[in-house]
Amino acid sequence: MKRIILLLCSFVVICCASIAAVQLTDDINPQDVTTTPVSRIGAPWWAERHQGILQAVKQGNVDLLMIGDSITHKWPERAHDNWNETFSKWNVVNLGFSGDRTEHLIWRLQNGEVDGISPKVGVLMIGTNNTGNGITPAGETLKGIKTVLFELRSRLPRTKILLLAIFPRGENPNDFMRIRNNEINRQLPDLADDKNIFFMNINENFLEEDGTLSAEVMPDFLHPYEVGYGIWSKAITPTLNKLMSDGIIKSESE
Repeated sequence: MKRIILLLCSFVVICCASIAAVQLTDDINPQDVTTTPVSRIGAPWWAERHQGILQAVKQGNVDLLMIGDSITHKWPERAHDNWNETFSKWNVVNLGFSGDRTEHLIWRLQNGEVDGISPKVGVLMIGTNNTGNGITPAGETLKGIKTVLFELRSRLPRTKILLLAIFPRGENPNDFMRIRNNEINRQLPDLADDKNIFFMNINENFLEEDGTLSAEVMPDFLHPYEVGYGIWSKAITPTLNKLMSDGIIKSESE
């Protein structure tokens, strides 16, 4: 009887995840560039990193996924002590790849990087490279992010997703690519349901009072270094701890 109940519960979880995932793709056109899976396997470092992640997830017992682009990828390298201090209590796999856009992340998710695991939480930030790639329209990047969420929810129905606003870029508030990222960020809260997907915007923590971005935080006005990663860690740790312990949180507005 207990086995039957467990099977029924699993079935309900998967069905609910499938329904939610379908809703995420209501307005997705398979021909959209940002939603069409693209491999970068021709780049040796990218192929090697992909294979390394496949081997890591085969080991199982993954608690936490950090998912994104170079901003996530470089955290252990540029702020090693902070990375260890923030995540050492969990078995974390870093799914950040430098230069990746939504279409590259979609390919990776469809090609084994989350197969056979069921982490408690995945922290997701993706999209700034779509903005930087010919200034992709905000709506197109949003579709790519929605497709990433669809893939995550379909493949990891028990995993809670903490969706982060795309970090600020450019030294000044009037930087065109920062404005474009902000256009995307304003729409991201609509993707959260506060049950499986939670939205958090920590961007003000990186900025000066006048809205400028300090070179101490992000020396190239795009990628954090030690100070920037410390800000990121401090901003998300309380929420991350709650999600990892099955606590209830409410998404932050824009």
